[in-house]
Amino acid sequence: MQLSHLRSSARRCLGIVFAAALVSCGGGGGGSSDGSNPGTPPAGSDRSGLMVYTSINKTNAVNMANGTTRLLFSPDLSRSYVGAGVGPNGEIAVAYNSSSTGPTSELTILKADGSAEISKRLNYTIQGQPKFSPDGSKLAFTAGVYTSGQLRYFTQVISRAGEELFYFNDLDRPGWTPDGRLIFISEDGKLDLYVSQADFLQPLTLIPNSSNIGSFSVHPDGSKIAFSRGVGGAARHIYVMNFDGSNTAQVTTSSNSEETRVLYSPNGKELLVTSYGCIGVGDSGQSSGDVNRDLIHVIPADSRMLDIRGLANSGASSRLLDEAGSTRCTDASPSWR
Repeated sequence: MQLSHLRSSARRCLGIVFAAALVSCGGGGGGSSDGSNPGTPPAGSDRSGLMVYTSINKTNAVNMANGTTRLLFSPDLSRSYVGAGVGPNGEIAVAYNSSSTGPTSELTILKADGSAEISKRLNYTIQGQPKFSPDGSKLAFTAGVYTSGQLRYFTQVISRAGEELFYFNDLDRPGWTPDGRLIFISEDGKLDLYVSQADFLQPLTLIPNSSNIGSFSVHPDGSKIAFSRGVGGAARHIYVMNFDGSNTAQVTTSSNSEETRVLYSPNGKELLVTSYGCIGVGDSGQSSGDVNRDLIHVIPADSRMLDIRGLANSGASSRLLDEAGSTRCTDASPSWR
Protein backbone atom coordinates (compact mmCIF):
# COMPACT_ATOMS: atom_id res chain seq x y z
CA MET A 1 0.00 0.00 0.00
CA GLN A 2 1.24 3.48 -0.81
CA LEU A 3 0.66 5.79 2.15
CA SER A 4 1.29 9.44 1.40
CA HIS A 5 1.07 12.80 3.06
CA LEU A 6 0.89 16.13 1.28
CA ARG A 7 1.26 19.81 2.04
CA SER A 8 -1.13 22.21 0.28
CA SER A 9 -1.38 21.03 -3.35
CA ALA A 10 2.25 20.00 -3.73
CA ARG A 11 3.07 16.29 -3.71
CA ARG A 12 6.58 15.07 -2.97
CA CYS A 13 7.56 11.48 -2.38
CA LEU A 14 10.19 11.20 0.35
CA GLY A 15 10.67 7.48 0.55
CA ILE A 16 9.46 4.02 -0.25
CA VAL A 17 8.08 1.15 1.77
CA PHE A 18 10.94 -0.56 3.58
CA ALA A 19 11.05 -4.14 4.78
CA ALA A 20 10.62 -2.82 8.32
CA ALA A 21 7.47 -1.08 7.09
CA LEU A 22 8.73 2.50 7.10
CA VAL A 23 6.65 4.41 4.59
CA SER A 24 6.54 7.93 3.29
CA CYS A 25 5.47 10.46 0.83
CA GLY A 26 5.95 13.89 2.20
CA GLY A 27 4.98 17.47 2.50
CA GLY A 28 2.37 18.52 3.20
CA GLY A 29 -23.43 15.67 35.60
CA GLY A 30 -25.82 15.07 37.96
CA GLY A 31 -26.71 11.85 39.75
CA SER A 32 -28.12 8.63 38.38
CA SER A 33 -31.73 7.53 38.49
CA ASP A 34 -31.09 5.28 41.50
CA GLY A 35 -30.06 8.20 43.72
CA SER A 36 -26.30 7.63 43.57
CA ASN A 37 -23.99 10.09 41.86
CA PRO A 38 -21.75 8.10 39.51
CA GLY A 39 -20.48 11.28 37.85
CA THR A 40 -18.71 12.39 41.04
CA PRO A 41 -15.10 11.21 41.45
CA PRO A 42 -14.35 8.66 44.18
CA ALA A 43 -13.21 9.99 47.56
CA GLY A 44 -9.58 11.00 47.41
CA SER A 45 -9.56 11.14 43.61
CA ASP A 46 -7.44 13.75 41.85
CA ARG A 47 -9.56 13.52 38.69
CA SER A 48 -9.62 16.84 36.87
CA GLY A 49 -10.04 18.51 33.50
CA LEU A 50 -12.84 18.89 31.01
CA MET A 51 -14.49 16.06 29.09
CA VAL A 52 -16.73 16.70 26.08
CA TYR A 53 -18.88 14.25 24.20
CA THR A 54 -21.47 14.37 21.43
CA SER A 55 -24.74 12.50 21.23
CA ILE A 56 -26.48 12.69 17.84
CA ASN A 57 -27.59 16.33 17.80
CA LYS A 58 -26.13 17.83 20.97
CA THR A 59 -22.75 18.35 22.61
CA ASN A 60 -22.07 18.29 26.37
CA ALA A 61 -19.12 19.29 28.56
CA VAL A 62 -18.39 17.61 31.91
CA ASN A 63 -16.25 19.07 34.70
CA MET A 64 -14.43 15.88 35.68
CA ALA A 65 -13.44 17.21 39.11
CA ASN A 66 -17.05 17.37 40.33
CA GLY A 67 -19.12 15.60 37.64
CA THR A 68 -21.28 18.60 36.70
CA THR A 69 -22.47 18.79 33.10
CA ARG A 70 -23.33 21.71 30.86
CA LEU A 71 -24.91 21.69 27.41
CA LEU A 72 -22.67 23.30 24.79
CA PHE A 73 -24.99 22.95 21.82
CA SER A 74 -28.72 22.38 22.18
CA PRO A 75 -30.35 19.63 20.14
CA ASP A 76 -30.68 20.71 16.50
CA LEU A 77 -32.15 18.16 14.11
CA SER A 78 -30.61 19.96 11.13
CA ARG A 79 -27.12 19.22 12.45
CA SER A 80 -25.26 15.98 13.00
CA TYR A 81 -22.39 16.46 15.43
CA VAL A 82 -19.29 14.53 14.42
CA GLY A 83 -17.28 15.09 17.57
CA ALA A 84 -15.63 17.62 19.85
CA GLY A 85 -12.07 18.08 21.10
CA VAL A 86 -10.72 19.94 24.13
CA GLY A 87 -7.69 22.22 23.77
CA PRO A 88 -4.86 22.87 26.25
CA ASN A 89 -6.55 25.97 27.72
CA GLY A 90 -10.11 24.66 27.92
CA GLU A 91 -11.13 25.70 24.41
CA ILE A 92 -13.38 23.29 22.52
CA ALA A 93 -13.47 22.49 18.80
CA VAL A 94 -16.82 21.11 17.59
CA ALA A 95 -17.37 19.63 14.12
CA TYR A 96 -20.77 19.07 12.59
CA ASN A 97 -22.43 18.33 9.27
CA SER A 98 -25.62 20.04 8.17
CA SER A 99 -28.41 18.43 6.19
CA SER A 100 -28.86 21.61 4.17
CA THR A 101 -25.33 22.26 2.91
CA GLY A 102 -24.36 19.10 1.01
CA PRO A 103 -20.90 17.48 1.26
CA THR A 104 -19.32 20.10 3.55
CA SER A 105 -18.77 20.46 7.29
CA GLU A 106 -18.43 23.27 9.78
CA LEU A 107 -15.79 23.59 12.48
CA THR A 108 -16.44 25.89 15.43
CA ILE A 109 -13.90 26.70 18.16
CA LEU A 110 -15.29 27.93 21.45
CA LYS A 111 -13.05 29.74 23.93
CA ALA A 112 -12.99 28.62 27.55
CA ASP A 113 -15.52 31.37 28.38
CA GLY A 114 -17.96 29.97 25.80
CA SER A 115 -17.54 32.69 23.19
CA ALA A 116 -16.85 31.71 19.58
CA GLU A 117 -13.28 32.02 18.33
CA ILE A 118 -13.89 30.90 14.75
CA SER A 119 -16.60 29.16 12.78
CA LYS A 120 -15.39 27.90 9.44
CA ARG A 121 -17.10 25.91 6.69
CA LEU A 122 -14.85 23.37 4.97
CA ASN A 123 -15.24 22.01 1.45
CA TYR A 124 -15.20 18.37 2.54
CA THR A 125 -16.93 16.35 5.22
CA ILE A 126 -15.35 15.97 8.63
CA GLN A 127 -15.60 12.28 9.47
CA GLY A 128 -13.95 12.22 12.90
CA GLN A 129 -13.30 14.16 16.07
CA PRO A 130 -11.11 17.28 15.74
CA LYS A 131 -8.08 17.03 18.04
CA PHE A 132 -5.87 19.91 19.19
CA SER A 133 -2.10 19.60 19.05
CA PRO A 134 -0.36 19.74 22.45
CA ASP A 135 0.34 23.47 22.09
CA GLY A 136 -3.14 24.21 20.72
CA SER A 137 -1.87 25.72 17.47
CA LYS A 138 -3.18 23.02 15.12
CA LEU A 139 -6.03 20.55 14.79
CA ALA A 140 -6.14 17.16 13.07
CA PHE A 141 -9.16 15.10 12.07
CA THR A 142 -10.41 12.49 9.62
CA ALA A 143 -12.00 14.01 6.53
CA GLY A 144 -13.64 12.57 3.45
CA VAL A 145 -14.23 13.47 -0.20
CA TYR A 146 -16.20 11.63 -2.84
CA THR A 147 -14.09 10.29 -5.72
CA SER A 148 -15.83 8.36 -8.49
CA GLY A 149 -18.85 7.93 -6.26
CA GLN A 150 -16.85 6.52 -3.33
CA LEU A 151 -16.01 8.26 -0.06
CA ARG A 152 -12.23 8.48 0.34
CA TYR A 153 -10.80 9.10 3.80
CA PHE A 154 -7.71 11.13 4.70
CA THR A 155 -6.29 13.02 7.68
CA GLN A 156 -6.42 16.81 7.48
CA VAL A 157 -4.25 19.12 9.59
CA ILE A 158 -5.26 22.77 9.87
CA SER A 159 -4.05 25.78 11.80
CA ARG A 160 -6.12 27.16 14.64
CA ALA A 161 -7.30 29.88 12.25
CA GLY A 162 -8.56 27.25 9.78
CA GLU A 163 -5.68 27.32 7.28
CA GLU A 164 -5.12 23.95 5.62
CA LEU A 165 -1.54 22.84 6.34
CA PHE A 166 -1.11 19.13 5.61
CA TYR A 167 -3.14 16.15 4.58
CA PHE A 168 -2.29 12.47 4.75
CA ASN A 169 -3.82 10.03 2.29
CA ASP A 170 -5.00 6.59 3.38
CA LEU A 171 -4.54 7.38 7.08
CA ASP A 172 -7.26 8.38 9.49
CA ARG A 173 -8.33 8.68 13.16
CA PRO A 174 -5.27 10.81 14.03
CA GLY A 175 -3.97 11.43 17.54
CA TRP A 176 -1.13 13.53 18.93
CA THR A 177 1.92 12.53 20.93
CA PRO A 178 3.01 14.88 23.76
CA ASP A 179 5.95 16.10 21.63
CA GLY A 180 3.74 17.13 18.68
CA ARG A 181 3.93 14.15 16.35
CA LEU A 182 0.87 12.53 14.79
CA ILE A 183 -0.20 8.89 15.01
CA PHE A 184 -2.64 7.48 12.48
CA ILE A 185 -4.49 4.26 11.71
CA SER A 186 -3.80 2.90 8.23
CA GLU A 187 -6.69 2.35 5.80
CA ASP A 188 -5.12 -0.72 4.16
CA GLY A 189 -7.13 -3.42 5.88
CA LYS A 190 -4.41 -4.04 8.47
CA LEU A 191 -5.39 -1.09 10.70
CA ASP A 192 -1.80 -0.53 11.83
CA LEU A 193 -0.52 2.51 13.73
CA TYR A 194 1.97 4.83 12.02
CA VAL A 195 3.73 7.79 13.65
CA SER A 196 5.03 10.92 11.92
CA GLN A 197 7.94 13.16 12.73
CA ALA A 198 7.24 16.54 14.31
CA ASP A 199 7.83 18.37 11.01
CA PHE A 200 5.55 15.92 9.12
CA LEU A 201 8.14 15.76 6.32
CA GLN A 202 10.03 12.58 7.16
CA PRO A 203 9.02 8.96 6.54
CA LEU A 204 6.26 7.57 8.70
CA THR A 205 7.22 4.77 11.06
CA LEU A 206 5.16 1.66 11.79
CA ILE A 207 4.58 0.97 15.49
CA PRO A 208 5.19 -2.78 16.02
CA ASN A 209 2.38 -5.09 17.19
CA SER A 210 -0.26 -2.48 16.38
CA SER A 211 -2.53 -4.27 13.89
CA ASN A 212 -6.35 -4.35 14.07
CA ILE A 213 -6.60 -1.05 15.97
CA GLY A 214 -10.04 0.51 16.33
CA SER A 215 -9.16 3.52 18.48
CA PHE A 216 -6.13 4.56 20.53
CA SER A 217 -4.80 7.09 23.02
CA VAL A 218 -1.24 8.03 23.94
CA HIS A 219 -0.33 8.31 27.64
CA PRO A 220 0.32 11.93 28.70
CA ASP A 221 4.03 11.15 29.22
CA GLY A 222 4.29 9.41 25.83
CA SER A 223 5.38 6.08 27.28
CA LYS A 224 2.30 3.94 26.51
CA ILE A 225 -0.54 3.54 24.06
CA ALA A 226 -4.01 2.32 25.02
CA PHE A 227 -6.10 0.90 22.18
CA SER A 228 -9.16 -1.11 21.26
CA ARG A 229 -8.67 -4.31 19.28
CA GLY A 230 -10.83 -7.10 17.89
CA VAL A 231 -9.31 -9.83 15.74
CA GLY A 232 -11.16 -12.01 13.24
CA GLY A 233 -14.59 -10.63 14.03
CA ALA A 234 -14.12 -11.05 17.77
CA ALA A 235 -15.48 -8.39 20.13
CA ARG A 236 -13.22 -5.41 20.67
CA HIS A 237 -11.59 -4.91 24.06
CA ILE A 238 -9.05 -2.45 25.49
CA TYR A 239 -5.30 -3.14 25.67
CA VAL A 240 -2.21 -1.17 26.68
CA MET A 241 1.35 -1.50 25.43
CA ASN A 242 4.60 0.43 25.55
CA PHE A 243 5.03 3.02 22.80
CA ASP A 244 7.57 0.74 21.10
CA GLY A 245 4.98 -2.04 20.83
CA SER A 246 6.26 -4.18 23.71
CA ASN A 247 4.48 -5.57 26.79
CA THR A 248 0.91 -5.70 25.53
CA ALA A 249 -1.66 -6.33 28.29
CA GLN A 250 -5.45 -6.65 28.11
CA VAL A 251 -7.31 -4.09 30.23
CA THR A 252 -10.99 -4.93 29.72
CA THR A 253 -13.22 -7.84 28.89
CA SER A 254 -16.99 -8.31 28.78
CA SER A 255 -19.69 -10.78 27.88
CA ASN A 256 -22.27 -9.94 25.19
CA SER A 257 -20.66 -6.56 24.61
CA GLU A 258 -17.45 -4.89 23.46
CA GLU A 259 -15.38 -1.80 24.19
CA THR A 260 -15.12 0.58 21.28
CA ARG A 261 -13.03 3.62 22.27
CA VAL A 262 -10.40 4.51 24.83
CA LEU A 263 -8.84 7.70 26.15
CA TYR A 264 -6.23 8.43 28.84
CA SER A 265 -7.14 10.89 31.58
CA PRO A 266 -5.00 14.06 31.76
CA ASN A 267 -2.91 12.59 34.60
CA GLY A 268 -2.65 9.15 32.98
CA LYS A 269 -4.13 7.35 36.02
CA GLU A 270 -7.50 6.52 34.47
CA LEU A 271 -8.97 5.44 31.15
CA LEU A 272 -12.21 6.67 29.67
CA VAL A 273 -13.75 3.68 27.89
CA THR A 274 -16.90 3.46 25.79
CA SER A 275 -18.81 0.20 25.56
CA TYR A 276 -21.04 -0.80 22.68
CA GLY A 277 -24.75 -0.29 23.26
CA CYS A 278 -26.53 1.94 25.77
CA ILE A 279 -26.99 0.06 29.02
CA GLY A 280 -29.69 0.94 31.55
CA VAL A 281 -28.23 1.95 34.91
CA GLY A 282 -29.95 2.15 38.30
CA ASP A 283 -32.99 0.05 37.47
CA SER A 284 -33.10 -3.30 35.69
CA GLY A 285 -29.56 -3.10 34.29
CA GLN A 286 -30.85 -4.35 30.96
CA SER A 287 -29.74 -3.02 27.59
CA SER A 288 -31.84 -0.13 26.40
CA GLY A 289 -31.91 2.61 23.82
CA ASP A 290 -30.01 2.71 20.56
CA VAL A 291 -27.44 -0.11 20.48
CA ASN A 292 -25.35 1.86 17.98
CA ARG A 293 -24.48 4.37 20.68
CA ASP A 294 -21.88 3.93 23.40
CA LEU A 295 -21.97 4.23 27.18
CA ILE A 296 -19.07 6.06 28.85
CA HIS A 297 -17.08 4.56 31.72
CA VAL A 298 -14.00 5.74 33.64
CA ILE A 299 -11.74 2.99 34.99
CA PRO A 300 -8.26 2.76 36.56
CA ALA A 301 -5.54 2.72 33.89
CA ASP A 302 -3.82 -0.22 35.60
CA SER A 303 -6.92 -2.45 35.32
CA ARG A 304 -6.47 -5.96 33.97
CA MET A 305 -9.34 -8.00 32.47
CA LEU A 306 -11.94 -5.70 34.03
CA ASP A 307 -15.48 -6.85 33.17
CA ILE A 308 -17.02 -3.69 31.72
CA ARG A 309 -20.41 -5.33 31.28
CA GLY A 310 -20.46 -6.32 34.94
CA LEU A 311 -19.38 -2.81 35.94
CA ALA A 312 -22.28 -1.27 34.03
CA ASN A 313 -24.83 -3.74 35.31
CA SER A 314 -23.85 -3.12 38.93
CA GLY A 315 -25.35 0.38 38.68
CA ALA A 316 -23.44 1.47 41.79
CA SER A 317 -19.92 2.13 40.53
CA SER A 318 -18.60 5.60 41.22
CA ARG A 319 -16.51 5.25 38.10
CA LEU A 320 -19.41 5.07 35.68
CA LEU A 321 -20.72 8.35 34.30
CA ASP A 322 -24.48 8.76 34.05
CA GLU A 323 -27.00 11.54 33.57
CA ALA A 324 -30.08 11.96 35.77
CA GLY A 325 -32.92 9.94 34.31
CA SER A 326 -31.09 8.71 31.22
CA THR A 327 -27.98 6.86 30.21
CA ARG A 328 -25.08 8.97 29.03
CA CYS A 329 -24.28 7.73 25.55
CA THR A 330 -22.06 9.05 22.81
CA ASP A 331 -21.92 8.75 19.05
CA ALA A 332 -18.31 9.92 18.68
CA SER A 333 -15.03 9.67 20.56
CA PRO A 334 -15.11 11.78 23.75
CA SER A 335 -12.26 14.17 24.53
CA TRP A 336 -10.71 14.73 27.98
CA ARG A 337 -8.04 17.27 28.78
